[in-house]
Amino acid sequence: MIFKLLSYKIIVIMLFITMISACGSSTDEQEPTTKNIAPVASAGADQQVNEQTNVTLTGMATDADGTIASYSWQQTSGTSVTLNNADTSSSNFDAPDVTQNETLSFTLTVTDNDGASHSDLVEIAVLKVNIRPVANAGDNQDVVTGSTVNLDGSASNDADNDTLTYQWTLVKPETSNAQLTNATMADASFVADIAGTYTASLIVNDGEDQSSASSVVITAVDGNSVSAQINGSIVAFNSSAKTTTIAKDQITITINLLDQNDVIVATATPAVAENKAAGTELRFNSKLTGSNASMVSIDVSSPGFTSSSRRVPLKALINIDAKLQQVTESN
Repeated sequence: MIFKLLSYKIIVIMLFITMISACGSSTDEQEPTTKNIAPVASAGADQQVNEQTNVTLTGMATDADGTIASYSWQQTSGTSVTLNNADTSSSNFDAPDVTQNETLSFTLTVTDNDGASHSDLVEIAVLKVNIRPVANAGDNQDVVTGSTVNLDGSASNDADNDTLTYQWTLVKPETSNAQLTNATMADASFVADIAGTYTASLIVNDGEDQSSASSVVITAVDGNSVSAQINGSIVAFNSSAKTTTIAKDQITITINLLDQNDVIVATATPAVAENKAAGTELRFNSKLTGSNASMVSIDVSSPGFTSSSRRVPLKALINIDAKLQQVTESN
């Protein structure tokens, strides 16, 4: 009985030793597998930009156990834009022209050398920039006293097509009682009650900004006043009867409006301009207004030349020429 018990113990001990030996004798050991850590993308801070400006998206990425293999920018919302260098860490685009403030969204996705990826979102708020409106008060006017002057500001405009409001102001002669009618409308008016110069100015507003002032000059004359536009040309000849040149600052011109009694009712001394297209010809022009005028006299003179004097009936437009002859020096 004792022998059998000893036998069993020996067998169990040998079996246990054999099992331990078998486990410890293996040479095909496996190293533990390391899990790849995904990269981290940063698309940068959100931005506010004005429309039609260039915007830069500055991205960054890190990878704890490897390298960044690729970058990819994509737009995810908003008015479509063209992304430049979308496969690099920094991309850029031109902000669109917007009708109102708008937010554009972009995603940066980075991939590491083991194929793991990560994305981050950035938002760009595109702000609409208001363009100042432009006022247009219309053309200068000549009127007779007592007339209603109609002011037209309808040519004023706003590039953003915003609705405009209008504000007219009037500078009038000292003793005038003229008052604007519809001063906050595109078309205003007033009565030119006395002779003189009136200046009407218009400012328009688009709800955000106002325009610079645009002004129009209204010249009022008495009912019996007459206006004339006088245009003239000057040609000079030398002693051989050939055309010659006179310096424009050597010419003196006097234009008079005369009444029926040859009394001067208005006068002007216009400057002379060159007319290069006509060689040696010079030109002058002036506008005169006078009460009860019926005639126009024009005197042109230059040192060393005979004077030229003309006298013509008054009409709305007068085109007249003056010929100067060089004085022959006597021996």
